[in-house]
Amino acid sequence: MVAQETRRVLYMGPEDAAAVFAATPPLEALRFMLSLAMTEQAEDRLVEFVLAFLDISRAHLHSPRRREAFVKACKEDVDCPEGHCLKLLKAMYGLCDAGAAFDKKVEVSSEAMGFKVGLFSPCLCYNPVTKVRFFRHGDDFVVLGSRAAVKNYAEELGKYLIVKVRGVLG
Repeated sequence: MVAQETRRVLYMGPEDAAAVFAATPPLEALRFMLSLAMTEQAEDRLVEFVLAFLDISRAHLHSPRRREAFVKACKEDVDCPEGHCLKLLKAMYGLCDAGAAFDKKVEVSSEAMGFKVGLFSPCLCYNPVTKVRFFRHGDDFVVLGSRAAVKNYAEELGKYLIVKVRGVLG
């Protein structure tokens, strides 16, 4: 189910327009991660560094809504009386601020797992303890670290979101 948000009256001022945009990483982030994957060496030379590619399923549906939003029930929903609507508890695909809500969810989850969110871009994160780095573009993550640390990161992230490991290089 997807919402289709239409606005007859603009609910935000021009200065708040950034609230509906999701951050995107710089192109150099991928190049930097590939370079680090080839040159980074652990203190223990037997530890191998890997790049993992993660995908988040139903990304926006995990994110707390940032404002009140209501949707019409679909015709298949027989429990909703005629003329009533549903109040969303989570963000939904199709809302103007769904991407920004997911960004906030990832930021809060990452900080809870000990990551420092980038000052230049909130799509770049680093954990000074585990030495794991990641960047994300929407619901796609590229993670760099030791094989064990990356596996642990995917499992930890799985406590907050539905994670699919799409591939591991290394």
